[in-house]
Amino acid sequence: MIKKILSELESEDKNKRLHALDKLSEIVFDTDRILVIKALKPHILDWDEDVRAKVSSVLKLYTEQ
Repeated sequence: MIKKILSELESEDKNKRLHALDKLSEIVFDTDRILVIKALKPHILDWDEDVRAKVSSVLKLYTEQ
């Protein structure tokens, strides 16, 4: 499941990236935090403002654990 979510995160489609971020925020307690944080790092500077904001909020969830 996590591989599918992370592959959606790499999509060029903004909606797929946002969907993947929503899924990551739902499974915060059930997944490897370090893996997710490493996967999110390149998206901190995403070209889309909505995606950047969502990445920031998901990173906050994973770093507060």
